[in-house]
Amino acid sequence: MVSLLGLIYLFIENKFKFIVLCFFLLINTFIIASWWCWWYGASLGQRSYVDFYAVLGLMLALSYFITEKIKFSWLIPIMSPFFIYYSLVLSYQYRYTIIDWESMSKEKFWFSFLKTDKKYIGITHFTQLFSDIKNPNIVQIKSSYNKFLSAEKDVENNVLADKENAQIWETFNMVKLNKKQIAIKADNGNFFSINPTDFSIKHDAKKITKNQIFEFIQLPNDSLILKGVNEKYITIIDNKLYCTANKINAEKFYLINL
Repeated sequence: MVSLLGLIYLFIENKFKFIVLCFFLLINTFIIASWWCWWYGASLGQRSYVDFYAVLGLMLALSYFITEKIKFSWLIPIMSPFFIYYSLVLSYQYRYTIIDWESMSKEKFWFSFLKTDKKYIGITHFTQLFSDIKNPNIVQIKSSYNKFLSAEKDVENNVLADKENAQIWETFNMVKLNKKQIAIKADNGNFFSINPTDFSIKHDAKKITKNQIFEFIQLPNDSLILKGVNEKYITIIDNKLYCTANKINAEKFYLINL
């Protein structure tokens, strides 16, 4: 990254060479980024640029010339610590699987950017949680009983409120459809849905239709209640979620944004 400062020197000294080098870098990076195996050895390093190290080395050498320019001399001491810090963070994220080095996307990258808390471990590796959603809103949901909602992997795909701690099954993508309506996506890529038989909440829908849309109503104490298409509210019966309650008996939920 520091070698990119060499472009500043070229821009000052020779704009034609600056344009040519920028064009080369853009085309080269586009081709590498379009390759399905862009990560090249399971990392975010520059290994995929190994055939072009000579060019990067030249740019790195040119970057030192800008230190001779008084007005640019402050760039190196300011930017270098950031890049060193970011490199260390990436190494930590890679070690603890906070970043998905195999199937990275723009959404995953910005979700995990500079995050090091252990609560983020493994989340980005669940591609279906992020797929087809432009602005992911990754949350964990806690009930008033102090239990986390969980997308159980049982035969019925039930949604339960019975977990003391939140892991990936208790992590969701809350998709905002408009100011009042949401859909909730589980780690397996399925959406919360109202079962038409007993009005229980399942995570078995592949796409959003009317049964997967919930109206959320914010309450003064940072909690919210959820209303289904059947005009009933979500409640908890024996740790299982149902959309059968009147407003006065609606379960209060608390969002933990990640």
